[in-house]
Amino acid sequence: MTAITPQPILVYLLARLRQSYVDPALYSDADVLSFLNDAYRDACEESGILHTLVAITPVAGQVEYALPADFSSVNSIAAGGQLLEPQPLGEALAARVVNGVISAYYIYDGFIGLLPTPTDNAAAVMMHYSAEPTPFTDYGSDLDPRFPVEYADLLIHHVRWRTQLISGGAERIQQAGLDKGIYDKRVTELRKSVANTQHITPKQVSLMLPDRGIRRLVPNV
Repeated sequence: MTAITPQPILVYLLARLRQSYVDPALYSDADVLSFLNDAYRDACEESGILHTLVAITPVAGQVEYALPADFSSVNSIAAGGQLLEPQPLGEALAARVVNGVISAYYIYDGFIGLLPTPTDNAAAVMMHYSAEPTPFTDYGSDLDPRFPVEYADLLIHHVRWRTQLISGGAERIQQAGLDKGIYDKRVTELRKSVANTQHITPKQVSLMLPDRGIRRLVPNV
């Protein structure tokens, strides 16, 4: 019996798009791949599906630590069983003093700052964040394992929406509105599917030890 080789998901999406409203005379395969990347990034950011946990080991006197390369936005940060509060940059710069337990943070230019400045006995900090997806490089690329393949159809509706708006015409614009509505609905469903895992409570974070395979951030030295 001949084994069946699964078709790459992007090849399947391209075939679906070619069947409806994405004319190869107007958009090359490279164009469609660019649209798919836009759709993928937008869906991941809107849904927060690519959530990740990292540990920050505070270094005495060291305020800033480099953020992960795929960092998009913070979901929650905790230390010693307490959530840290975001601090405006202006106030944060004025608060770089050693005066107690870490209770706040700020994010600026690829770094996260811990406030007050950590001391020798500062508790480990756990950051739960939403990541940016790795871009597709070709049609052999795959979805991130955290992105459920059953939601891949929303990428189709995003691309159809974008290309039909560009193409214009009453029929295309009307269809674009329908596809945008379906896309938004599917993203909302995806976001709800991970709602229970996007937020980590202080108690949960306090039980997560940095030596359990969780990535660590490094100081900005």
